Amino acid sequence: VNDDANKKDTTYWQQHRPVPLTMMETTDYHRKDSIYTVHNSKSYLDSIDRKANNFNIKDFFFGYNYGNRFHHLYYEWSNPLLGLSFNTVEGFNITLRNSLRKDFPDEVRSWKVISDVRYGFSDHQLKLRGSFEYKNHPIHHQQWLLGAGIYPTQINEDEPIYEIVNAVYSLIATENFMKLYEKKFLSAQHVREWFNGFRLTSTISYADRIPLPNASDYSFDVIGQNQYSPNNFFTNEHADSITHTQALTFGLRAAITIGQHYITRPTGRFATSSKFPTFIIEYKKGIHAFASEVNFDVAEVSTAYQLNLGLFGTSEIYASVGSFINRKAISLIDFKHFKGNQTIFGTHYQNGFQLLPYYSFSTDQSWLEGHYEHHFRGFILNKIPLIKKLNLQEVGGAHLLLTNDISYFEVDVGIEHLFKFLRVDFISSFIDTGKIDAGFLIGVSMAINVN
Repeated sequence: VNDDANKKDTTYWQQHRPVPLTMMETTDYHRKDSIYTVHNSKSYLDSIDRKANNFNIKDFFFGYNYGNRFHHLYYEWSNPLLGLSFNTVEGFNITLRNSLRKDFPDEVRSWKVISDVRYGFSDHQLKLRGSFEYKNHPIHHQQWLLGAGIYPTQINEDEPIYEIVNAVYSLIATENFMKLYEKKFLSAQHVREWFNGFRLTSTISYADRIPLPNASDYSFDVIGQNQYSPNNFFTNEHADSITHTQALTFGLRAAITIGQHYITRPTGRFATSSKFPTFIIEYKKGIHAFASEVNFDVAEVSTAYQLNLGLFGTSEIYASVGSFINRKAISLIDFKHFKGNQTIFGTHYQNGFQLLPYYSFSTDQSWLEGHYEHHFRGFILNKIPLIKKLNLQEVGGAHLLLTNDISYFEVDVGIEHLFKFLRVDFISSFIDTGKIDAGFLIGVSMAINVN
């Protein structure tokens, strides 16, 4: 769609419209133009905003949104109750999030500022984190991002365990699976799709990384007589703890989709489909300069693909292979971590493991991982009388991890869409040491999105 597709004047249409408008059509367009003009006038938009922006005391506790539609300026105060949590490093803690967004009238540019303020009631520390994002080219999806802060961060920044899940396990079962360190950082990132199907992300970051001790041993201890593990201890044969390090890192990430189809409109380009998978090529360098204490190079190639098999269901495939080319000076934080799970809640079905410990098999050498999940969409159960009325759907998968230290394999079978949103799986895992593990997991059906 051309940029000026909806901006032609009357003269243009008089010359190019093969059939003149009828009187009724002309009247209708004049009416729509008048309504559009009124609905976009400052007085009308201000009147709408005055009603929508009305602040009540409950908004302080449940979140608040402010908008100025005429100037395209929007503010959000996130629900503070959703920011309440617990971990052994901070004890009970609360995170308050504010965001401010500005959209420009050309619908091409926008910027957004997000700030997180966090306080732990056991470590008595105030943490701050902020980011600035500027978008200025929707055709090439160009973004500029700046970030800074002092903030507790998971060792695996992909966050394999959610805060709420860790809080539940800590308070009920005295299990602190989430491991944190303090990250003081500055970062800058640039993202651009240079041509169709090729998107490049460049990132540079400087971080002061400080180990953190447990500050709270509080728990209801409803299940068993467990004890919290130290926050800075890992059952990994290559590194059982982290030390205070400063790290200057540079990263490149190229996402390549061959044969990507798209739609171009005046406000942006929107990818639609491709019969080929997307390949991700990543390189990260730890730079030993400017007081930085790390020196490593790591490269990774990964791909994700969804295959629709019609009545037989849908397959989801993810594979990754990578290696540390140089590891002269490296911290456990910089290792390749895998999305493991040590809870009864299933997660990361497409690219994670359900029975793998979070950090025991993180590596600073080479790895290969592969994941296959198939959603049968009732291909089997819909053929069974009575059972088919429940609208249950079958799911199964296989997951493989190979490193210099381990050969690990998982298989899972399950049922999804229980009560329309639950999923239950039986998982079995096998390791080259001969250990076999198994268990049931409960998750959320991937057919819906949950925030």
